[in-house]
Amino acid sequence: MKNIMSVFLVFLSMQIFAQQENEFTINSSGVKADGSLSIEYTGEGEGLSMPLEWSNAPEGTKYFAINLWHIPHPTDPSVVKSYWVVYNIPSKIKSIPKNAKGFGIVGYNDKDKTAYDPMKSKGPGVKKYNLTIYALSEKLEFKGNKVYRTDLLKAIEGKVLGESTLKYTYETGKTGKSTQQLSGLMKRGEEKTEALTATQKEQIKSILSNYNDSTLTANDANAIQEAFRKVGLRGGSSTEETIREAGFDPDKLRDLAPPPVK
Repeated sequence: MKNIMSVFLVFLSMQIFAQQENEFTINSSGVKADGSLSIEYTGEGEGLSMPLEWSNAPEGTKYFAINLWHIPHPTDPSVVKSYWVVYNIPSKIKSIPKNAKGFGIVGYNDKDKTAYDPMKSKGPGVKKYNLTIYALSEKLEFKGNKVYRTDLLKAIEGKVLGESTLKYTYETGKTGKSTQQLSGLMKRGEEKTEALTATQKEQIKSILSNYNDSTLTANDANAIQEAFRKVGLRGGSSTEETIREAGFDPDKLRDLAPPPVK
């Protein structure tokens, strides 16, 4: 009886191993051994999209779609932030290099841009991110020109042959300061202690009075940054404090209109 049980367990182990070997998977060399994302692919680094490779797609796969997403509030999984949407990736493609272009159709992220949005956590602690790839039985068609995560998930219903999710972590500030953080109008650090005059504060509030924080777009943020530059306003804690007094979020301004890397 013991011998029969041993043979059965060996057979079961072999079956599980074979199943794992043939499982549809996605990986990235941008994710380190400890499961964290390399700084190069975050808002603290160059902000490039990460390299990806996938294997063992289900039989009948015609196209792939990918979505990079994050649940900002673990207590409310219904709220999901989307950083990257790409669909109608031909089945012949099995990998992409970093900062890849033209391998599929890029949809809109939550900042209303057709691009990879490098994550840059505003709060402390380790955050968990997910990059899901879907193997699809047919090409996706959309009525509108703008395709967001919600549109993608609705369109793939009934067409998913398989999916795989790459999970990784990222923690702001653990990778050191980047060139991008130390450059541009909204930088922190060396100008933190530089106080604003009453006139400068009024200039900030006057510029912001033309916009609404709740409906702010990337174009608005760029226009605000440009207006700040024209009147000689500099970044720092005093500037951020005045921006908050005017009812705006300085982090949101930075995210929508990142300072140029010098």
